[in-house]
Formats: sequence, C-alpha cells, structure tokens
Amino acid sequence: KSRMAEVTVIDEEFLRKRAEHNEGMLSTLEEITLHQLNITRIENIDKFCRHLKILYLQNNLIPKIENLHKLKELEYLNLAVNNVTKIEGLSTCESLYKLDLTLNFIDLDVFKESIEHLSLCDNIKEFTLTGNPCTDWKDYKDYVIAKIPQLRRIDSTDITRSMQILAEQRLEELEEILAKKAEAVRYKKETEPVDLNAFNPESRMKDYQDDLEQKRQAELNKPKNPFEVSEEFLHKRDGPPSVYNEDGEIRQCNEGRYDFKITEDEDNDRVLVELFIPKYLTTDLLDVDVNPLYVRFDVKGKITQFRLPEEIEVEKSKVERSKTTGGLLVICPTVYKRPRNTKEAKERREEYKKRRMLEEMQEEMKEKFDSKEEAKKPEPKPKEPEQLPEPYNKKEEEPYEPDFDLDELP
Repeated sequence: KSRMAEVTVIDEEFLRKRAEHNEGMLSTLEEITLHQLNITRIENIDKFCRHLKILYLQNNLIPKIENLHKLKELEYLNLAVNNVTKIEGLSTCESLYKLDLTLNFIDLDVFKESIEHLSLCDNIKEFTLTGNPCTDWKDYKDYVIAKIPQLRRIDSTDITRSMQILAEQRLEELEEILAKKAEAVRYKKETEPVDLNAFNPESRMKDYQDDLEQKRQAELNKPKNPFEVSEEFLHKRDGPPSVYNEDGEIRQCNEGRYDFKITEDEDNDRVLVELFIPKYLTTDLLDVDVNPLYVRFDVKGKITQFRLPEEIEVEKSKVERSKTTGGLLVICPTVYKRPRNTKEAKERREEYKKRRMLEEMQEEMKEKFDSKEEAKKPEPKPKEPEQLPEPYNKKEEEPYEPDFDLDELP
C-alpha cells in the first residue's frame, strides 16, 4: 500500500498557497486545483473564493457535496474518485455547466432525489456518472435524459433530440422500475452488514487509515542516527513514482529514457502520444494508463508519464503498437471540439479571405504609386568640372633669356 499524508483541512492559508498562480489572491481567483490531498470535507471555498469558475477536487475522501452554495459563477466541478453518495448542495450554483462524479458511490436508493436536485441547475449541460453503483441499471441514462431536459452530454455520449423524445415517452415506466430497484437497495443496506473488503466509502476510508497508521509506525521505527542506515536503503524507492508531485502538479518523468513525441492534431481534435520502445519487447511487460490530463506508461517496471496539453476523452482513446517499429501510439480525442464547417467558421474564413484580398490590393496599389512617383523625378544634372584655385589657372611664365652675349662681359 502507498503511504498517504495526513488529512488536509481547507482554510484560508491553505487556499492562498494553492493560489500561487494568482499571486495568492483569493478574491479574484477563478480556478483552483485541490486533487489527491486527502480532503475529507469541503469548507471555506465559498467564503474566500466567491468568483471561482473551475474547481478540481478529484481523488480525495469527500463524502458530501456541501458549502458551495455561494459560488454563483462556478462552471465546472470535478469530484471524481471520492466518497460522494448523493447529489446535493448545488441548486444555487446557477452557472454550473459541467459536473464530473466518476467513481463515486451514488446508488439507486437516492438516484431519483439526486437527479431531481441536479435538474435545478438550469445551465447544466455535461454530466459524468461512470463507475457509480447506479450505472448498473441499464436505463439510468434514459432516466437522466428525461429528468434533465437541458442536458446535452452524459458519460461521453451526446444527447440527440430523438434520444430525448424516447426517454420522455418512457419516463412513467422508468419511474416505476426505479422505485422497485431503490426499495431493493434500501432493504439490502438495512439488512446486510457493511463489507469492508468491497469497494465502498467505508473500505476506502479504512484503507486510508491503515496506510496512515503504517506511515506513523514507520516514523516511530526510523533509526535515530541516519548514519546507521546504508546509503542504498536511504535511496530505495517503495514503489513507482506517484502521479502528482509535492506541489500537486502532474509529474513528468521518463525512467526508461525512451524517445517520445507528443503531437497536437488540431485538425482532428486529438492528441497523439508516441513512445518508441524496443521492437521485440513482449507486450506482457507493457502497461498503459490513459487519464483525462495525463498518460502513464509502465515498461518493464519503469514509469514514463506525460502531462497532456489539454483534457481528453478517456473512453474514446485507444492504444496501438506498430508492427514494424514496436513503438506505442496513444490516440486521445480531446474534450474540446473546434468548430468544423459551421456557419460561424465559414463566415470567419470568408472574412479572412476578403481581408487578405484587400491587403494584397493595397500592396499592389502602393507599388504602382511608388513607381509613378519615381518616374516623375527629374534626371540629375551632370556635375560641372571643379574649378581649380586661381593660382593654378595662371599661365606658366617663360624663362628669362638675356639679349646680349655672355662672352662680351668683362
């Protein structure tokens, strides 16, 4: 078992530390990440972060959705992998657009009450329930679609108009089926003891407490003198590196030192992750874990993990291996879909073409105007020869010649 940290209490000081990307300012904070911190209760967020729009709380120990009623601007709430058993406390979050409750414990005994509560959020468009006990009912999606008409996507499935009409037509029948199943679940919970070996909120909390106790015992048994422990033991790692580093950010590592390539294929709304491993390495020694924000490879016990440039759809992702090179290719469709062939996109393209054509015409006219101006300029006059200074313009004097015979001189 992995060693776990103490329970995290959400207070002002803690929130300011997690808001370093906003210079510690909470009054203007719009996004905060509080995942994998052993949080057991949501508190003080609505008190100090009134303008929050995106809240990540996945992979904690939260049993109840509470203290979020003042977050009027909250658009995206991620509570995946927690101990939530019921949807509540969100009716006043009037801007809520997307809710992720993957791998929680919402069962059929509270399903009707939970969905009716979520339907009060007028702007809810995307809802994820994958991995909850209620999804064992094959008609759960139809029930949700019928009860929340404003919903446009459930568990990575786009809701069409025909799906909505069929679901609404079956609503009365679904209500009757759900009532019987809910009663059966209640009876089972009342009559059967809690199984701590099963996957439920109690077993998750017990595992956490056991791990915490192991950590405390290890600290107690730690030698007082560090020099009594060998250097090899000091640097020995108990297991593979964790997904997140000490700051709560997704760790990036490449223990196998393999070549890799990450490509953002915007034309097809996907991210391509390639890992170039030996061709003849058997598949039994490989494991790939695809998550919304990262991809993790286990190759012969060595971990390679990359943070993705944007959120992807795990259910639609696929892993391929090249028969020629042996390399791994992970194809990850992105959650955000860029506009394709829509009226708005066509208008933008037409506007760009017109603007580009106008710029070319302006450049052409400017070149013609410059050439005409150049032609109008008079030709430069030839330079006159330089006048030498006056002393150099005088004729050279003839040498003096006497008009008598020099031999006649006495």
